[in-house]
Amino acid sequence: NNDLWQGTNGGNNPCPAGWRVPTIEELENERLSWSTNDRAGAFSSDLKWPLAGARYSNGDFHAVGGYGYVWSSTISGTNAIPFVFYLSFAGEDLRYRGDAHSVRCVRNE
Repeated sequence: NNDLWQGTNGGNNPCPAGWRVPTIEELENERLSWSTNDRAGAFSSDLKWPLAGARYSNGDFHAVGGYGYVWSSTISGTNAIPFVFYLSFAGEDLRYRGDAHSVRCVRNE
């Protein structure tokens, strides 16, 4: 449901108490520690980012085993900005809020 996205402090935050979904800036800062700017760099990093793909709002699966999509708490109009990594690229993307992507939580500071 595209209308349920509420950003960093929303009531539908999927993270446990004391944790939150990171911003796109925080995910981009993590990427700077990778050995390469692609899915190989994602997996070889300390966090071992998986290639879980995505599930679109219509129920279809996309790129499982080929792409990694991780939600950020950053929104853009009626869309949200996930972090994506695949064979030759890693960076931000723009997706419908109703799509399903992986989530990595970070501790509130």
